[in-house]
Amino acid sequence: MSNLKVKTEIRQRQIREAAMEIIADKSLNSLTVAGIAEKVGITKSNIYRHYSSKNAIVEDIVKMIDTNLQKIVSNSKVIDSPAERLKQIFINHIALLEKTKGTPLIIFTSKSYGDNSSVKIMMKVVIKKYTESIRLILCQGVGDKTFNTDLDIKTTLMVYLGLIQSIILQCITSGGAFLPTSKAEGFWAIFIKGISK
Repeated sequence: MSNLKVKTEIRQRQIREAAMEIIADKSLNSLTVAGIAEKVGITKSNIYRHYSSKNAIVEDIVKMIDTNLQKIVSNSKVIDSPAERLKQIFINHIALLEKTKGTPLIIFTSKSYGDNSSVKIMMKVVIKKYTESIRLILCQGVGDKTFNTDLDIKTTLMVYLGLIQSIILQCITSGGAFLPTSKAEGFWAIFIKGISK
């Protein structure tokens, strides 16, 4: 790999991380190329060498979120038990959101993007892939009677996602005083009790 390639990857990572910090600390609406450049310590023109626009940076963040979520799901495939597999995904998802200060939730719930924007379309695809993975695990658990056989899969999936959102929302609104990973096991215990036989 050439030095130029490594340098580009490092710079893009710095730009993404700066953008995510601004989103987490302020809002998605507060994100500007000038603000990112200042945070990274480079010029705006240097940002434009790596990304064509602010939108392109957010698109790259969404791609990174997708990669991270798919990695979490993929790493859980070594676990046979649907309950244990779902727990690992849940705990790792919470840890990822804590590490990124809830940035994915902020991006996914923002009204800044119109219905036809590329970011909104990308987010829908990411969410659809992730929720389909969770749905399949829930179906497996119903099939092997780990979970209640009369479980409403669609509702359970929404509760699962809502639980993740509410945990991260608590973290965001507490200014970081509430650490989601420290509470994840307790939240998980309540959720799994509600769906298990």
